[in-house]
Amino acid sequence: MAESTAATENQTEIKDGGLPGVGWVACVIAAAAAGVSAYLTFISLRDGTMPAGCGAGSGCAQVLTSKWSKVAGVLPVSALALGAYAALIVGVMGSAKPTPGRSLSVWLTGAAAAAIIGAGLWFFYLQAAVIGAWCAWCMTGHGLGLLASVAALASAAVSNRAAGEAEPSAAETTDGDDAPDAAKVATRKTPAGMSLASGSLVGLVGVMVVAMVQAVTPTTIADLALPKGRDFDVDRDGQRFVGVLDGQMQVGVGSLPHAGPVDAEAVALVMFDYACTHCRRHLATLDAYQAEHPGTVVRVAIPVPLNSACNPGWDESWDEPAFADSCKLAELSFAVWRVDPEAWPAFDRWLWDRDMAADADEAAARAVEAVGGDSEALQSAILALRDAETLRPFGEAWIQFDSPLPVTLWPGGRYDIGAYDSGGAVTDAIGAIDFSNPATEAQDDG
Repeated sequence: MAESTAATENQTEIKDGGLPGVGWVACVIAAAAAGVSAYLTFISLRDGTMPAGCGAGSGCAQVLTSKWSKVAGVLPVSALALGAYAALIVGVMGSAKPTPGRSLSVWLTGAAAAAIIGAGLWFFYLQAAVIGAWCAWCMTGHGLGLLASVAALASAAVSNRAAGEAEPSAAETTDGDDAPDAAKVATRKTPAGMSLASGSLVGLVGVMVVAMVQAVTPTTIADLALPKGRDFDVDRDGQRFVGVLDGQMQVGVGSLPHAGPVDAEAVALVMFDYACTHCRRHLATLDAYQAEHPGTVVRVAIPVPLNSACNPGWDESWDEPAFADSCKLAELSFAVWRVDPEAWPAFDRWLWDRDMAADADEAAARAVEAVGGDSEALQSAILALRDAETLRPFGEAWIQFDSPLPVTLWPGGRYDIGAYDSGGAVTDAIGAIDFSNPATEAQDDG
């Protein structure tokens, strides 16, 4: 009888004692992770903004503007993470109470913890092997989530064990009719354990579904309408001129480095940086599209180096080692164009058709080869570019976007933020262009 009384007291202690220490640790860390996710969700819902400390060309900017930052191009993954952390907290709190609903709470803990751990591993892989850039905010959230999940599983195990110990066994009970037999006790203990395992399985399946949806979803492009009143695409004295950004940016297509025929159906002014991972993927997609659809689009190079040395819109505090040579690479590209326009397309492709940004010294040697060994002409062209601050207007035009690169501008009031990952995205962009209004309205303006 004494042993039965002790068991009853132990059960009362568990009921009144509440959450074990490791459970409180899990809840506190999960709350911190939820705060990070809530902040990233808020940021993702505001077009063109980046988290604190993330410049437009930074790793977090590249990650947060990739298609992997959302599910089906609509739902921010940070919003899903926020829900998972909330579910983890609710599950941990509920699993410590020996009530009829404890089994469901343990199941919820397992599902949330497995989903958080699985998602963390998935996004670690994406940043390391697919995107090629790291998001400090994201990794902070994943790190906190991992710790919270491990603590939550430990808390569920402790609560499970305590609840099992609190159950009086058949041998410990002497009151005949009221005593549960061993089979009934086992039945009461089993569901919680099964719930943790089945919940974990459901959580992992959920992550797999999200991953598959992301894999088949094309890149999400921010399609924003600009005033069309002064955009134009006209032929003047045998030369093609285009105006974008409501006429604020006007260029002669043939006067800037370009890939494709000047008289192509559409003109794409591409703001990019040779050291930008997304930009290199974007240029590769456009290049492949041009090869498959000759005469459809001409790509005009608008280099925007993410380096304060030559970009007025780039703060010195944002400078990163990955973009240390951005200004030099852009200058070499423009210099090759000025010395030998026919050599530029091959040199341009050499700069971006690689996994990592080209080394400045290696690029300089390659540039000399591209212009037939005329290093003096190349150096003179570079000095002329610097004296005229040729790249400066491109950076000033980019400032107003307040967004990561690349940015593709199409005459007619459309611009796209982000990399095209497929030819279909390019086709959609061209299909949305109004080819009639820009020229007519520009001519009416005189």
